[in-house]
Amino acid sequence: PTVEDLKISNCNANLRIMESIESGNSKLRTVSTDNMAHLKAALPIEAFQGLNRMSIQWDKKLKKLSEFEAVFRCCSSSLQELEIDDCPLKSVTGGLEHLTALKSLVLNSLPRVSEAGEGVEDDGTPWRCLHSLRSLKLRCMQNMVKLPNWMRYLTTLEDLQIDSRE
Repeated sequence: PTVEDLKISNCNANLRIMESIESGNSKLRTVSTDNMAHLKAALPIEAFQGLNRMSIQWDKKLKKLSEFEAVFRCCSSSLQELEIDDCPLKSVTGGLEHLTALKSLVLNSLPRVSEAGEGVEDDGTPWRCLHSLRSLKLRCMQNMVKLPNWMRYLTTLEDLQIDSRE
């Protein structure tokens, strides 16, 4: 398949976009979805190799990123931009430690997260692994009352934006 940009939303849970793909042959570079479980089921895991940008918006069932750790591991050396918007995540940890190429992370309107890294071990995992992160945007994080301790591990961070407007 030669598709580079894929947006999948409001789809049937049984939708299969492709059954299999040879490792390294995916042209997919950008993915946007409102249902990570459907996206993972619709594509073989190899399709995520080489992915540059992922946007997860309005996924009302997304409670843990760790459920999609295999997806994050597959695009670990290529994913540069990740945006998570308006999801019921309780924590943003789990899977992020694999995204060593990540340059930009946007966390927007995650009302159940009180600290953008709650539940993180004292050693800063997974944030310590984000050694390429240049930009972090925290928007509409209504329950965040302090900056998370893990921020000290983001030594390459150049741009930090915090906007608490609702």
